[in-house]
Amino acid sequence: PVCGAEGALPENCGKCSEPLVNDAAPEPEGEENEEQPEGESSEAQPEASPVVLNGEGETPAAAATEVTTADELIAAVANGGTVKLMANVAISSRIDIVGNVTIDLNGHVIQSNGSNIIFHIRGGAALTLEDSDPGKVHYFTGGDLWSWDDTATGGHAVSGGVITGGRVPAMGSSNAGGVFINRGASFTMNGGSIVGCVTSFSGSYAGGVYNEGTFTMNG
Repeated sequence: PVCGAEGALPENCGKCSEPLVNDAAPEPEGEENEEQPEGESSEAQPEASPVVLNGEGETPAAAATEVTTADELIAAVANGGTVKLMANVAISSRIDIVGNVTIDLNGHVIQSNGSNIIFHIRGGAALTLEDSDPGKVHYFTGGDLWSWDDTATGGHAVSGGVITGGRVPAMGSSNAGGVFINRGASFTMNGGSIVGCVTSFSGSYAGGVYNEGTFTMNG
């Protein structure tokens, strides 16, 4: 080994009759010979248990905002999310939908006083109408135009929640008595009924729903 080194002198060659051997035990490859931090064991650690996703610890969905008055309904709709009626609600002005809102009629009635549209859904917003108590029955009277009167049990029966009494107040002010869906907006009916909403104008007007966006009615 000495003679094989570059620049070795001739007089140093031949002095080693046997190869040089390092008697020290070889160090294993890797990092197992590194010092262990105090308090830690150098023994192999068990593998981590797999993570099981069973829903525990997840953030629950936000609860519905329960409302009983027109002011509470308007405030809850402005905040977005799910709104649940706990009583019949009488409104005197239209309700603008500017975000993503779900209204659960819960078997109750939203009644306008006949002076304005009920819901105006702005572009980019979405309204979903649901009804968690479809078995409740309301009664209406009248011929071409129905009026809500639950004392008239022999009138027109409508099951579940209802929005009623909306009207186009003036030409050009709105296109619908019940729900106006603006361009880029959407309205989904998964439940509930629209009854007794009218317009006094012909042409591009509708009593119930006027749609410039997306209207989906299920069921």
